[in-house]
Amino acid sequence: MKNVAIIAVIFLLSACQGDKSNDELRYTLFFRDSICFSTDKNDVLNYYRIEIYKGGSYKIFEYKEDVALSYPDTCIRPKLKKGYRYKLTYGMNGKHYYDSLFLNNDWKY
Repeated sequence: MKNVAIIAVIFLLSACQGDKSNDELRYTLFFRDSICFSTDKNDVLNYYRIEIYKGGSYKIFEYKEDVALSYPDTCIRPKLKKGYRYKLTYGMNGKHYYDSLFLNNDWKY
């Protein structure tokens, strides 16, 4: 009986996954030293956050909040460091999106 109770608790805990993110995957344009969240002049960028994976966890690299940017201002030129993985989260037209990239040591995405 004790084993059944332990299994039930483990099952319940494994089913609890907390808040599910409403973020959607959206492919971001990466070229040369620029990141473009959109090239559509009708899109409005509300915020963005770039995180770098360093020392076993993600740390904020660059962010802007409470903006209303349209193309070409939706393209930014952050000073990314080669050899690191990056996570991008951003708001566009009131929706939340994410993407990621790895910039290798040859400056290729």
